[in-house]
Amino acid sequence: FLLRLCGHVRLVWDTPKYGLPDNAPELLRDRGVGLALVWGGMDILHTAQVDRWTAGRDDVPRLVKRFWDHTRVCQNMDTLSLAQRPSWWRLPEAATPKHRGKQVGRSDSTLSD
Repeated sequence: FLLRLCGHVRLVWDTPKYGLPDNAPELLRDRGVGLALVWGGMDILHTAQVDRWTAGRDDVPRLVKRFWDHTRVCQNMDTLSLAQRPSWWRLPEAATPKHRGKQVGRSDSTLSD
């Protein structure tokens, strides 16, 4: 019991940083990377840390699923229509990774038999 409790406390202590530097919001802003906060209102493991992630940014949209917990947000991420909001997650054009090898354009990006 004690080991499990200590493990849970450690998990809560470490999340949601996941090794990110404390100035991650500023680094993303300075590089022009889109950012959005998505969280469940009933998430007891994580907080949105709104003040931290929006510091110095007026362009951070927020999507709160009021009656969802952490598990439901993660399991239903595909229902949040994030693909229709590319400014929330895309890299700026200058930061787009350069691929080695054949470049795939829009016309040949679909696979066929």
